[in-house]
Amino acid sequence: MKTDFAKTLDISKKWLKENVKRFAFKKLEREIIKPGICVKCGTCVSSCPVDAVAADYTQGTMKPILVGKCIGCGICYVMCPRTFANRSDIIGEFRSIWKAKTTSNVRGQNGGVASELVAHMIEEGFVDAGIVATHDKEKPWKPKATVVTSGEEARDSHGTFYSQAPVVGRMLQAFQEGHHALAVVGMSCAMDSIARMKTHPAGLLRIDLRRDVITLGLFCMKSFDYPGLIAFLASHGIKPASVEKMEIAKGKFKVIGKTLGSWPLADLDDVATKSCSYCTDLPAMNADISLGNFGSEEDWTTVLIRSVKGEHVFKSAIQSGVIEAKPLDEKSIQFIEKMAKFKMLKKYRD
Repeated sequence: MKTDFAKTLDISKKWLKENVKRFAFKKLEREIIKPGICVKCGTCVSSCPVDAVAADYTQGTMKPILVGKCIGCGICYVMCPRTFANRSDIIGEFRSIWKAKTTSNVRGQNGGVASELVAHMIEEGFVDAGIVATHDKEKPWKPKATVVTSGEEARDSHGTFYSQAPVVGRMLQAFQEGHHALAVVGMSCAMDSIARMKTHPAGLLRIDLRRDVITLGLFCMKSFDYPGLIAFLASHGIKPASVEKMEIAKGKFKVIGKTLGSWPLADLDDVATKSCSYCTDLPAMNADISLGNFGSEEDWTTVLIRSVKGEHVFKSAIQSGVIEAKPLDEKSIQFIEKMAKFKMLKKYRD
């Protein structure tokens, strides 16, 4: 290998060592090469600083293989066009990242931060109202997109549903009803819709300067069709009305209440919303503030502040004393990356 190019690789190795978690060739092989995702570009072969990777043509097509001792420098993995290597590609851009919880007596999902932030924005006059998912009174655990106009209503809306609610449609209706500034809580798909309205030349929120939205995106591994979810619970002898809380944690779907239940998430694949198979965004990257349970211990919410507007709201809530917050440590951030990457790689497995 030419000396000048060897120096280039040395600089690359040094940067990776100092700045990111590095992955060896075996990870590239497991995630990309063996599943048949490799594009045969030769990057991993030619960029290995110790010539440990070679091109194998014995099967009639090029396949990268390990022929020497991998030093785990990470170059082959991050330069592969099919891996997700940059933190911003995996969990999105963010200004700061925290774990937080409400200081009120209301016990929400995890730390209860989403409902508390909506309540705070309404009480401080930052927004006219919030758009949230609440329980359909006729059908337990069926989410209903609802307008809340008081802090009390917002706090009463706590809890996470694992079926989709048309919060964006309700947002547009609220504008037609006379509201001008709204806080909208939803999953990444809803955040994407609102982002499109803000950025597209024909976007409703780009054209109409009288309307404003701040978005609170919820971490989402997958959601479920309501009839299928209810049928799944019924098959295990669980009545929806007996369920007090649902959550996804550590690869399991859990229901908590009079009857407890816990199943591997894969057991619910048949009742998953079909559109979820096309989604690769776990941490709601297009939101002003993203919230979820990955990365924080029980009774805390992980919070990613993504915009100046979101930062203003979050700091105001801290200063007002309605939430407690601590910076999230690097190990926890890496765990969020791991889970987000797991969802991204799903598109290769499906």
